Amino acid sequence: MKTNRQKSKEQCEKDIQKIILKDKIEKTFDEKVEKVCIRCGFGLGGIGAGVGIFGAIAVNEWTKAAMLVAAQKGIDMGIKVAIEKLGGIIGLSEFTLMDWSAIVTPTTYYRPMELVFMVSDVYNKCSDVIGAEETLFCRAIKAMSIEPDVSPIKVITKEAAGVAAAAEKAAKATEATEISWVNAESTHLYSAIGYSVLAILIILLVMVIIYLILRYRRKKKMNKKLQYTKLLNQ
Repeated sequence: MKTNRQKSKEQCEKDIQKIILKDKIEKTFDEKVEKVCIRCGFGLGGIGAGVGIFGAIAVNEWTKAAMLVAAQKGIDMGIKVAIEKLGGIIGLSEFTLMDWSAIVTPTTYYRPMELVFMVSDVYNKCSDVIGAEETLFCRAIKAMSIEPDVSPIKVITKEAAGVAAAAEKAAKATEATEISWVNAESTHLYSAIGYSVLAILIILLVMVIIYLILRYRRKKKMNKKLQYTKLLNQ
């Protein structure tokens, strides 16, 4: 009877030792996983914050630069339209005594009086500069001056003022188109950053949940271990 009881006790002790050993192995594994979760959690938290902060700053700076480019494209279009339309005033495009690209600038293309002064200067060259009278523009001016009740200078200055308005309109339209594109792209970039941060936060949340589950399991096993230890001591 004592022998059977002793054998039973020894077998019970062996089983308990196996359970304790198994718990130790699982505990070690769980602790490692917990540490990985903590490290990854801190790492992902830092990455998420970095993506959110620095990503937004980068997009903001890109947007500012793109807006400047949009404004410059509008100016370039305004200058282009001004030169083209000035050239369409009674053959001014063939008047090579004026460098239009040098005088039609970002500060003059949209100002009516500036363009009026330019064409008035060309008008004066027809009589002041040798050889100018042979140009298409000067010949047209001479022909117009013969017509009754026609003032060539009034005609060309009125057209020049209209050129300024058309150039400004073209510049604003081009800039508005470019700004719309910039706004759309910046919205897309901000959305991409937001989705990236959200994905990181979801992964971080999963890590936290895993950590809490493992921690709960480990505490539960520690309680079991204490119970086994009490049994061994009995």
